[in-house]
Amino acid sequence: MAIVPWEFKNVQTISVDELKSKLLTKGCKAVSIVLNTVPKMNKNVSKGVPNPYYGRVTKRAYYGVLIGFSYENSVNNQLVREGKEAEFEAAARTYGDHVDGTPVIEYNGKHYLQCKLQSTIGIQFYVDGEPVEESVVDPYIVKPKPSKRQADAGVEKAVKPFNPLLTNIETIVMGGETYTILKEETAGEETAEEETAA
Repeated sequence: MAIVPWEFKNVQTISVDELKSKLLTKGCKAVSIVLNTVPKMNKNVSKGVPNPYYGRVTKRAYYGVLIGFSYENSVNNQLVREGKEAEFEAAARTYGDHVDGTPVIEYNGKHYLQCKLQSTIGIQFYVDGEPVEESVVDPYIVKPKPSKRQADAGVEKAVKPFNPLLTNIETIVMGGETYTILKEETAGEETAEEETAA
């Protein structure tokens, strides 16, 4: 889904460290984020045939997410909505540690926002900085694998945990305020969805 860039009003500019402090929260909260990332791509189309777009693609995406959520509870709530037994147990987190009182995960000196993907509001891909239709690059992009543990539990509509790097967040809308994040480094690789809870 390719759309024009999004504009926000009454935007405040803050640093990544200031964002961390604003993420001190209790309970679930709905927020919106705009991410600038480098999507994961296959280096080759097939054996000996290189991907013509490899290393040239960036992605700007606008998502509605939920922070401060319980992965296990979310999956069990989904099972109940589907008329099934709520017997799902989350596995232990495979990486990183929570920053106390926040939905932030610290791992190898980097900070990630633990959230649940609720909706994709829009996506724009770029090749060498120029906007292109999603269909141009989609065949070369690595697709996230569905959660085997959720499938084994009988979930039909998957719960989608999502852990973007804080440094990839361009804009975040929360608590009635809109913040643009000062860039400290270039966009990194898009973080894969996690199926485990914190």
